Amino acid sequence: MKVAFYLNNSKIAGVDLSEPAAGNPGCGGTQYLFAALPYFLKLNEPSIEPLLIASSVDRLPPSLETRQAGDLASAAAAAVDWGADFFVFRDDISIVSDALKDSGTKGILWSHNLILDRPELDAIADNGEVARVVMVGQEAADFIRDHRISEKLSVIHNGFPHESVSAWNKDEQAEEKNDVNRVVYVGSLVPAKGFHRLARIWPRVEELVPDAHLDVIGSGQLYNSGEKMGRFGLSMPDYEEEFMRPLTLPNGEIRSSVTFHGKMGSERFDLMSAAKVGVVNPTGETEVCPGSAIEFQAVGVPVVSAKEWGLLDTVKNKVSGLLCETDEEMAQGIALLLNDEAKRLELSRNCRSYVRQAFNFEKVCREWAQLFEAMAGNRKLSPVPVKGNWRYRGKWMREMIRVGKQYGLIKKDAPAVMFDSPKRWAINYCKSLVRKQG
Repeated sequence: MKVAFYLNNSKIAGVDLSEPAAGNPGCGGTQYLFAALPYFLKLNEPSIEPLLIASSVDRLPPSLETRQAGDLASAAAAAVDWGADFFVFRDDISIVSDALKDSGTKGILWSHNLILDRPELDAIADNGEVARVVMVGQEAADFIRDHRISEKLSVIHNGFPHESVSAWNKDEQAEEKNDVNRVVYVGSLVPAKGFHRLARIWPRVEELVPDAHLDVIGSGQLYNSGEKMGRFGLSMPDYEEEFMRPLTLPNGEIRSSVTFHGKMGSERFDLMSAAKVGVVNPTGETEVCPGSAIEFQAVGVPVVSAKEWGLLDTVKNKVSGLLCETDEEMAQGIALLLNDEAKRLELSRNCRSYVRQAFNFEKVCREWAQLFEAMAGNRKLSPVPVKGNWRYRGKWMREMIRVGKQYGLIKKDAPAVMFDSPKRWAINYCKSLVRKQG
């Protein structure tokens, strides 16, 4: 089977993506994975012939066949011209539809983000050229399972190249005491990645652990190297001012307990593996399958973050990390792992085995290959089963509505719950039935 992928790397043209096995070189996880998945598919699945189409082809894996395309429309046309059975993309479906129509190439939307807009969901569900939507997180899929898009949904988690951290795991069996109370944050310094929450609670962490030190890896230019920065050179001016307020002293100097490192490549693992606690997007907003949470655990560092969205998919609460609801709970969780060496080592040992089992690329490639084979054979795919965690965001009701629509107990055109409360949805649905009868 011939599978084409489109990577829009126009804003990160200077990033070297030629060696996916070495891990993310310091760009957004989505951009890295659009180069990594075809690379690992070629290694692990002989039945699949991948093509990587990109805005810039200068620093892509040499083992892959590549083509240059300046935009999504050109990429879709290139995939059709190449004779692709499938075209994997993440952008505007209307552009893809025009290029793929009557071509025989099936579109697969590889969604790395939450889809929270009803019109967008409707458009994807109704689009005949988008044959499948692959989500990288179960919680993200469960949130929209009562929408008719669920008939197109698959869930395949992102992979992680374990060999990329082998040098930092060479002593993983040793339980050596780490004397530095180091906390490391990894992520873009943009509002969606939640660093402001960690900044807000950091003074409280210092109260609980006076010698705690925070190392910050990331920049507001992670996704766009041309983004304008504030006076500290860390992020967009307004956002930088927000998160720096609790991290600066009255004289304007940065607290001595905080160090900003900017963007880093694989050398970031020196800091990450030396941490006692890793923090990834402490608000949890927008996260579907946060790669940094997987990276921390792969080097044996427990993660403390929000009990939200993709963190629920990538961190086993109280097993490989701590997922928290309130600011105080998060501060206390960080302090616990800094102070309790036995607890930290217990979670550290769990981290590595969990990541190896759940996120290895061999497993991920096998799941993608099975999906391609099923689609090529026009086999009907079963709905994605509920992960569990039934009370999270009214999941029980979303599944009830999905099943009700399937068996004709609820009107097919009933809206998805989305952010409505179950009670509000039920009232609106009953009102709609009354209006129709009237």
